[in-house]
Amino acid sequence: FPSHDREIKQNNKITIETKQQIIQQLIDANHDLTQQITTKYQTIQQLAEAIKSAKTKCNTDIKHIHVQQAENKQAIANAEKQIEFYTNNTTCPTCTQTITESVKTNNISKLGEVLVDGEQTKQILDQQYRKVEEKQQKIQVAIDNYNAMITFIHTATAKIEHNNRTISQLQEEINNISTQQPQSTDQEYAKLDKLNKQNITSVVS
Repeated sequence: FPSHDREIKQNNKITIETKQQIIQQLIDANHDLTQQITTKYQTIQQLAEAIKSAKTKCNTDIKHIHVQQAENKQAIANAEKQIEFYTNNTTCPTCTQTITESVKTNNISKLGEVLVDGEQTKQILDQQYRKVEEKQQKIQVAIDNYNAMITFIHTATAKIEHNNRTISQLQEEINNISTQQPQSTDQEYAKLDKLNKQNITSVVS
């Protein structure tokens, strides 16, 4: 039965080579994943700093705009109130002094300019606010990208750990195959010879 031993050894050799090829593929895959993790980790560090800085800037801008909007709204309200006063009164309710038409016209004209300036300021502030909102949308996109890269790193790390367990299992199987004795011992040969003499053509071990 030397040919049977050779067949077992050849099969074992093929099995070992196949497992070694799989191990190498897993090692290569882990190398690629590690490189991607390293690159993405560097990117998310930079992205985290950029997001933090941009959010701080946007929050500061929004607070500043809100203050200006409140001041402008109050200025418009005061001007409208004074215009209403000069329109509806001919005497001062406090000092009872007569308010001449020229004073009315002059003051209402000036207050009208305040309203025009106030409306222009409102449009400018609204435009500035929209620009900040656009920046906030870009920040959200950056945050989504950041979270996607974090998810990738977690998934890739888990994949590497899984590959490492598979590599260890395959290496253990290779070691077992390399150290084990051929399965066909002299006793098994004798048994097979006896069965052959009895014209048994099928052996189930």
